[in-house]
Amino acid sequence: CCRAGETIEGAQVAACTPPSRPVRVNHQRPENSMNDISVTDRSLAEPEIDEVRQRCRNVMEQNNYNQSIVSKLSGVAYSTVAAWLGGTYTGNNSKVTVKIQTWLDSLAEQSKVRMTVPDMPGFLATPSAVNFSTTLQMSQIMSDIGVIVGGAGIGKTEAAKEYAIRNPNVWLVTMRPTSSSKLRSLRKIAKVLRLDTGGSDDALTDQIAERITGTGGLLIIDEAQHLVAEALDEIRSIYDATDQTCGVALLGNESFYARIEGGRTENFSQIHSRFGDRIIQPKPVKGDVDMLLEAWGVGDPNEIKFLRMVARKPGALRVMSKTLRLAGILASGGGEVRNIDHIDAAYKRLSASSSGGGNA
Repeated sequence: CCRAGETIEGAQVAACTPPSRPVRVNHQRPENSMNDISVTDRSLAEPEIDEVRQRCRNVMEQNNYNQSIVSKLSGVAYSTVAAWLGGTYTGNNSKVTVKIQTWLDSLAEQSKVRMTVPDMPGFLATPSAVNFSTTLQMSQIMSDIGVIVGGAGIGKTEAAKEYAIRNPNVWLVTMRPTSSSKLRSLRKIAKVLRLDTGGSDDALTDQIAERITGTGGLLIIDEAQHLVAEALDEIRSIYDATDQTCGVALLGNESFYARIEGGRTENFSQIHSRFGDRIIQPKPVKGDVDMLLEAWGVGDPNEIKFLRMVARKPGALRVMSKTLRLAGILASGGGEVRNIDHIDAAYKRLSASSSGGGNA
């Protein structure tokens, strides 16, 4: 933790607030943190234990935590938490209390830090978001297979989420590398549709097709680049089985579309021939960036110029917003108003994290 007056990337930070009513703890790490409680230098009096116990109950009530969640977050075994809270624990109550108090102090410190983190703007109807929504709408109305292809961070997913919220019978399924196969992708779709995810891939296909047939709805498949050819063709067969009474939208990156275009005479010919409205957009447009900058309250010409440069990099609008959020934290830590130095420092920190294997 930094001392008051020290700097991080040029931004002055305030001193960390020490935990309330600290208890001296032996900081040697136990071999089994779930069952072995750190050793205190002294036994706590019952009033001290009761105070921490009540504090724990208050946090549980405020955050809607049950004993299982407290056990998971504090690292204390569930049975120990239950007995300690009920005042029936026959082991070393001081050790348990110290462990719980350490977690409560950490929770309080995290909450304090979160209060300095600027809120992200909500959904913005940027020019790109409007275009994406139009493609989704056309795919639903015409029961086509729509395609939205673009670089990371240009707002595809946010537009799809907003469209799903605002329209009935729209199901958004986000694929992952682990759901790339035909069976696993079908299970992901079935889960979103609240169907039984067991059974064979053939049975899942029949269930999914039956569920969406005649709904006039839209099945949105986000992160479609993760799907293998066989999985994509199965989604095409589900679309065919609905007899064009439910649309499908495929959202993915440029590699996804290049793969389909390159193999359209082989593995992807059937799905490619069914494509309706499509958007291929590698980067955000100027109007997207300007609207987001306005939402963040950025008006300084130097800041605008710098952030437009950030928006042209991989990650686009997402990285720009994360840069502004971190810049706000750095400024708040020094009791300053956000400026170009904070933004520059924030972007450098995010770029360093990304180059080191992080995901900006």
